[in-house]
Amino acid sequence: MSVFLTRVKEVRKFQRSLSTLALHNRLDNLGKLRGESVAILDETGSCSYSKLVENSNLVAKALEDEKVQAGNVSFLCGNDATYPSIQFGIWKSGNCCVPLFKEHPSKSLQYYVDDSNSKVLITSKSFVDKVTV
Repeated sequence: MSVFLTRVKEVRKFQRSLSTLALHNRLDNLGKLRGESVAILDETGSCSYSKLVENSNLVAKALEDEKVQAGNVSFLCGNDATYPSIQFGIWKSGNCCVPLFKEHPSKSLQYYVDDSNSKVLITSKSFVDKVTV
């Protein structure tokens, strides 16, 4: 059997195993499989699978360090690699995501945070004045 066919079989077996995993576990496995391959290409540059896993682990650890468990976590960020890093990190920590859209007025954003009973708001410096917890 050729090396190519063997590799194809390995990849298909791996893909089948992913179908039973939660999304954040799939990301971890893709990080191992794809490593430094480009996962996201946006206006700020590129982000590898391993970097996406690393960043999401940092978010999850920060939430765990703050003892945020089984609750809603709001986040407001740009449309770049930061978004999935935060989203996967929230999922990894066992919390639920409440994504906020940067174009909404501050009052609407505040309503979403309050109504969802978010325990934490994750944002970047550029959006910190738009909403608070």
